[in-house]
Amino acid sequence: MTYPALKGKFILAPMSGVSDVAFRVLCKRHGAAMTYTEFCSADGIVQGNAVTRKLFFLSDEENPVGVQLFGSNPETVRKAAQEVEGKASVIDFNLGCPAWHVVQNNCGSALMKDPDAIEELVRTVSAALSTPFTVKIRLGFTEHTKNFIQVAQRCVAAGAVAVALHARTSRQGYSGSADWSAIKALKQALPDTIIIGNGDVFSPEDAVRMLQETGCDYVMIGRGARNNPFIFTQANELLTTGAYTPIPAEKKFFLFEEYISLAQEYGLDYARIKSHAMSLTKGIPGAKELREQLVRTTSLIECQRLVDIFRTENGYV
Repeated sequence: MTYPALKGKFILAPMSGVSDVAFRVLCKRHGAAMTYTEFCSADGIVQGNAVTRKLFFLSDEENPVGVQLFGSNPETVRKAAQEVEGKASVIDFNLGCPAWHVVQNNCGSALMKDPDAIEELVRTVSAALSTPFTVKIRLGFTEHTKNFIQVAQRCVAAGAVAVALHARTSRQGYSGSADWSAIKALKQALPDTIIIGNGDVFSPEDAVRMLQETGCDYVMIGRGARNNPFIFTQANELLTTGAYTPIPAEKKFFLFEEYISLAQEYGLDYARIKSHAMSLTKGIPGAKELREQLVRTTSLIECQRLVDIFRTENGYV
């Protein structure tokens, strides 16, 4: 089993509450080489939780696509992975989430404290699959326990075909700066393994620079894509031509309309649409007041009315 051969270098990261099917398809249409679902509870899948199952609904349009799982029990993760198998191009295991409610249940980045448990889980799950199994890790749990190279090596030895590294510790969360030198060190330690860099990629320049500075095989973009899905198109242009086309503010509104259409097609609720409305209007001059109004809306009709008024008053038509 091998990691899919992607047509580009830039991948949409799994983001809880963000990487829904409509947003993934949107990013795929605008240049993402691959997308990942937000993380799905292995326990929820095995127990038949309807909300969890909805998270890994995949569209044919977004292939190749990865489903990300989290959990701590090897057998539960194996059962969940086998249920997902056949739907996804890759099944990924989350060893990086720093959220307290995840960590306190010994999931996500909490497992970075126990390489033996990680290796057992990866070996158990990967051996049961015909779909490539991968992991996403952090530098370590704390600044003083950075064990990412050891953990990655053991994961690969146990059957993982790729490793994505968010170059922060669990304790950092999303604060401070990502240490891109660690991504370079990991690629040097595992030269024959697909290494995916992640952390602090907020612009096309960041994306290309991470590739060049670290030697990683792919760059995974999270928060930088949330506010600007065009980042994939722009990064692709920059990598291939040395320049990219700036995105005018009015085009971001067309992007939001495209997202709304996809969200309705896939039956997503208004809470999701509003969340993306708040993100996709960032960077538009004068839109702060619009967001202050949008946060109080309760329906798509209200949202569209406010957006239309703002566009008309500010000439974004």
